[in-house]
Amino acid sequence: MTELDVNCGLPIAEGAVVTVGTFDGVHRGHQDVLGTLVRHATARGLPSVVVTFEPHPLEIVNPSAAPPLLTLEETTRPLSVDRLEWEHIQRVLGENDGNISATARALGMHRRTLQRKLGKHAPRG
Repeated sequence: MTELDVNCGLPIAEGAVVTVGTFDGVHRGHQDVLGTLVRHATARGLPSVVVTFEPHPLEIVNPSAAPPLLTLEETTRPLSVDRLEWEHIQRVLGENDGNISATARALGMHRRTLQRKLGKHAPRG
């Protein structure tokens, strides 16, 4: 994952699939959002981009209402987008009892693309 300064612009000249949010941790809800992001980006052959905020916007406008972070930088390393994609694929594959064709349909990707992704080793981080 690449962190970009807000003033530098995004390297997405050919387009991208983007989600914007205040991701306070990678819980199941965020995993679903990010899995959907990756699925749509993969189906279109585009990069997936996550735009988030540090600090959380409520830390600025209403600090007493700001949620605690679910992923603490000091104790856990955030998952990479590649790792999130791998985890999402594995979850959907399990939901489809290992059926590659059904999983590819559920993910909105070509079966060969899924097989190629599954042929790679699980990404670190």
